[in-house]
Amino acid sequence: MIIHITMKTPDVLEDSIRDAVADEWADLEPKPDPDEEDTQESYIERRIDEEKTKMEKWFEYSELVTIRFDTEAGTATVRET
Repeated sequence: MIIHITMKTPDVLEDSIRDAVADEWADLEPKPDPDEEDTQESYIERRIDEEKTKMEKWFEYSELVTIRFDTEAGTATVRET
């Protein structure tokens, strides 16, 4: 059986990306020179925008995601918008 589930997740996209980018910043060595390059906040905001753009094909209005479940095959696929 094929089942489609649409979930409204208004904050999860940006919050999840923010968490991942903050981890990326923490692991970044060497840190950019604040006088010449990104500050932590500008780096994080820029990277959030970049990653959010990449993920927009799966999220409608940055908050709706639809997952297609095939219970016969035991698979789940995120539908592109």
